[in-house]
Amino acid sequence: MSLDQRGALVAKLATAGGEAAAPVDVASVPNVPAAAPAAVPVTAPSAPPVPTVRTPAPAWTFVAPPVAPKTSLSLQSVLAVAGAGLVAVAAIVFAFFNPDLDSFEARTAIIAASTLVFLGAAWLLARGTLQFSAEAVGALGTVFVGLDVWAFTEPAASISGTFLLASLGTLVSSVALVGLGYLAKLRAWVWIGFVGLPIALVFAGFGIDLESWGPVIGFIGAGAIALVVHPVVSRLSARFSSPLQADHVTAFVIQQAAFFFVIVLLPFSADGVERSVGSTIALATLAAIAAASARNLAPAWWSWATGALFASSLLVLAFGLPLDDGWMLALAPFAVLVAVALSAAVRAAGGLSPSLVRAGIWSVAVVAVIPSLVTTLPVVMNAALAEDLVSSVSPTMATAMLIGLLVSAGSHILLRRVGRRDQPPSVLAPAWTPIAVWLVATAVVLFATFPVFARITHAILCLVIAVGLAFALAYIPWVRERALTLTSPLYVAAHILVIVAASASWNDEALRVPLGAASIGVLALLARAMPRPVRPVYTAVGYSWALILLSAALVLADLELIAVLCLTTSVAALVALVTTITHWPRIAHWYAILIVTSVPFLIGVGTVFFERSGWTGLSTSVIVGLLLVVLFSRREGLTRFLRTSAAALVVPAVSVAVISLAAQFLAVSASPITLPIIASIVACVLPATNLVGVALQRLGVSDVDARSARIALEISSLVTAAVAVLLALVRAAAGLPTTLIVLVILGAGAVATALFARRRYGWPLAGIAFTGALWCLWALNGVTGLEPYLLPPTLGAAVVGLFLVARGLPGFGLSATGLYAAGLTTALAPILVTLVAVGSEGLVPWRTWLLLAFAAGLTLFAALIPVLTRWRWLSRIGSLRMPSLFVALIAAASGVVQSVRFALSLDGASAGDPGVMWLVLAYTLTSTVIAIAIGVLVSRRSDATWSAPERLARSRWLFVPAVVFLVGPITAMRSGWLPIITLLTISMALLALMIVTAALARTRSVVLPPVVVTFAAAWSAAVASWSARDLRVEAYSLPLGFALLAVGVIALWPQREERGTFWSWPIGYKGSWRLLAPGIVVIFLPSILATGTDPRTERAILVIVLALVAIMIGNLRRLAAPFILGIIVLPIENIMVFAVQVGRNIGAQPWWITLATAGAVLLVLAVTSERRVGQGKGAAARMRDLT
Repeated sequence: MSLDQRGALVAKLATAGGEAAAPVDVASVPNVPAAAPAAVPVTAPSAPPVPTVRTPAPAWTFVAPPVAPKTSLSLQSVLAVAGAGLVAVAAIVFAFFNPDLDSFEARTAIIAASTLVFLGAAWLLARGTLQFSAEAVGALGTVFVGLDVWAFTEPAASISGTFLLASLGTLVSSVALVGLGYLAKLRAWVWIGFVGLPIALVFAGFGIDLESWGPVIGFIGAGAIALVVHPVVSRLSARFSSPLQADHVTAFVIQQAAFFFVIVLLPFSADGVERSVGSTIALATLAAIAAASARNLAPAWWSWATGALFASSLLVLAFGLPLDDGWMLALAPFAVLVAVALSAAVRAAGGLSPSLVRAGIWSVAVVAVIPSLVTTLPVVMNAALAEDLVSSVSPTMATAMLIGLLVSAGSHILLRRVGRRDQPPSVLAPAWTPIAVWLVATAVVLFATFPVFARITHAILCLVIAVGLAFALAYIPWVRERALTLTSPLYVAAHILVIVAASASWNDEALRVPLGAASIGVLALLARAMPRPVRPVYTAVGYSWALILLSAALVLADLELIAVLCLTTSVAALVALVTTITHWPRIAHWYAILIVTSVPFLIGVGTVFFERSGWTGLSTSVIVGLLLVVLFSRREGLTRFLRTSAAALVVPAVSVAVISLAAQFLAVSASPITLPIIASIVACVLPATNLVGVALQRLGVSDVDARSARIALEISSLVTAAVAVLLALVRAAAGLPTTLIVLVILGAGAVATALFARRRYGWPLAGIAFTGALWCLWALNGVTGLEPYLLPPTLGAAVVGLFLVARGLPGFGLSATGLYAAGLTTALAPILVTLVAVGSEGLVPWRTWLLLAFAAGLTLFAALIPVLTRWRWLSRIGSLRMPSLFVALIAAASGVVQSVRFALSLDGASAGDPGVMWLVLAYTLTSTVIAIAIGVLVSRRSDATWSAPERLARSRWLFVPAVVFLVGPITAMRSGWLPIITLLTISMALLALMIVTAALARTRSVVLPPVVVTFAAAWSAAVASWSARDLRVEAYSLPLGFALLAVGVIALWPQREERGTFWSWPIGYKGSWRLLAPGIVVIFLPSILATGTDPRTERAILVIVLALVAIMIGNLRRLAAPFILGIIVLPIENIMVFAVQVGRNIGAQPWWITLATAGAVLLVLAVTSERRVGQGKGAAARMRDLT
């Protein structure tokens, strides 16, 4: 052991004044060997203190083992508090709700006696060092003190007198509680006393009623008294050996609340000059209190509040001046400017931070300038749109706005200069100069759009100022080299001015084109001032505006709208074509031109749906040329995306051109002609896409880009084909004959694609096309119904999949097994959906029978697959077992669907017939049995190919469909005992299954449904049965709760190791909270809620008794959940009973007897438990010992 370690031991042993040495904790000194488990006290003679020496400790010195600190937070303390609380509630019920006790004097005497009992008990508990119990009982006693204060106010003859008496009583009781709490060392009394002092002043304010200023004065006084509480609390902290931080925080919160209510009440206190002057004084007083509070908690907050309140007081004073309301926009920033100037005298003292004071002033400055900023927007909009959006903005108000913006900018500059020497500097200081520049820029924009100017003047003035700003930003180094935070307002202002000028010029037809062209020139100059990466954006905007101006010029030439649009598109396409061929301008600007060109093209394509003409054909033909040039061009910057996009648009553009030109030259509807032509184009393009890819490769295009363009061409052709089929179906002029022709052409093209282009998707595509053609033939011959159209192709696909699996061949686009599964699913799922929507469309539910037959047949087929795979030519069909079972499960749901339809009287059953439950049960049980059979088959495990994957075979979700199917009868709930008993039986059966599942899962892996799923199903059935209201809720909640509790109890026994998840509950979980709390909540919660909706005395007593039993079991078995939840239930149930007015719906006499008895039991239990614990075991069993 080192000398330092030995010195530490000696220092802890030696004390002055003859006092015994304190025990030394070995763990506090590193590397000290274990000593003997005894301690010899070492004393020193009466002499000066012995200094610490760094010498080896004597051999006879022993170190005492550490003694664990004791805490009074024990189970017995909680029991005592709960018992005392119940006795207190019983006393209140006896005094106030007892119909035999109607004397005010008697009730007051009972409350006073209860107050003395609780306060005295708290005092005695504190003397007995049971601090936690003393605090809790003392806090309950203060409730009775509040009732005593209420009784004290009863003799008052008016509201004011009531408030004054309440203030006096609260003041006296608060002072008494602080004094008694100081003597008894009860923090609860001290804390409540300090809370009561500000409340007493608030009551006094309401009682004074000084013309409507009384509440304001009361809350100001509350804030001031809360300020005084802080030093008093600091003086008391030594008595309690604690900093009493909760008391400081409470005083802080009270101050915040007082300030808030003062600010809320000020607008309603008076009118006119009196309100302005009084509000100024009130806010200034609050600012002084805030400044004084900076020495306590949150000095930063109080510093900020000081500045904000002081500036607000000057702002309110300015509002009281007898001036026109418009000038307030200038006076408000001026008042803030005065506050900024006065803030130069603020110095750092008592926690007050000058920088934060100025930050508070700045917050008010922002609020003061917001009206000017908000009103500037409609003024600018007026100039831009040439409309009076805000007619109330007069020249006087606009002048005040302009002055206010400039004065606010001056305030920010002054803030920056005054706060230069602040330590620490304000984090907002760097933003004040940029904000000033923003305000000046806003003032410039406001000046350019001043209401007194003509609108043409607005446009010219905006352009001139924008030119100046753009020139300065682009060519003047002193401006260009400034920080972005200072130049960004100039950039924004220049852009706004250009936008306003362009918008204002648009409203004058004579000046629209010339001023618009001038705006484009200014925009080009402004683009020079911008960074190079963003200049293409300006190219796009300028080019777009140029095309818009071209359209405006064409409109002035009296051309129709479609001609204007198509000519503009043609010009844009020609410009893009020229820039693509000539390799000018730069790549980014070329991209901008292409993007802008695509917009009118897409608009023109959209017009085809409403109007088709030669103009659209002209513009689309030019676009087709541009697309072909882009597709086969080798221009620098031509990315894969652009080439692919061009390839994707060629066929749709050609189709649009065909439709438009046909509409121009044919007098009748051209759909029967154009749609087959488009189908022929697609049928020719699809087989030839390989040729396009080869051509691109010969031009030097990379293989990846060529392949991407080829794929895009194929996809767009397929999409065009789908659109052509859709148009053939929806166009009245086309109809089924044209659709038949289109589908036959597309089918032939798909076959050619599969043969010549070697595309495997051609075969299924051909099958789809020819199937559609077959459907057209059937429709032309009047064949109706879903199944004739659905089953042949889908079952055919399933048969093809079965054949491919048996032969070991691959599928088309998906595996052969996938083709089989998709065919069956597509065959049966739509029929199931149809059954849900419309039923079987007849008296006999043949559609349900069909689906159930499919489900049974597929289940039987799946069961026979292990036998069939023994045959050589069927040895590969083992992979079809799981898809068959999956589709069978889908089909089995039809029985539940049919039972729901019967229950809802959709298929012949009477709405009020309880006997329909038998029919519902028949279909439900059929589906359930099939689902159980499917689960059993899936759970069979083997090494053969037909076996389910290990994870699926061991899954606990196999039988969940059966559980869900079983609760199908809940929809058949009707009045009568048959439905009630049926659903109750189902619920009980599911609860039994849940208990069995938990018992089996405790020791081994099971495939039964998760407990939570089974419980949810049981709960649903129970709720449906209870909905008839023939049985009380306890008939359902108690079985549900006790069953869930039984599951948790089973899991408390030793169980196998498993990681706990939500679905494995309760297996894998430990502790009463995770295992017992759900059941306890289910037991209590419905009865507690029912107490509020259906109050009954026996129900309330049952809840209290069950809570008492839970507390006793939790205390006996050291289980946290029943103990704590039982404690929680007691006050909640009492609140519910009081909410339904005990004495009216709940009998007062049996209720207070129950509460008193329960309280007495808890108190006796606490006392006997305390006596039973030995002295060597600590004070009592701790709350932390609960599990």
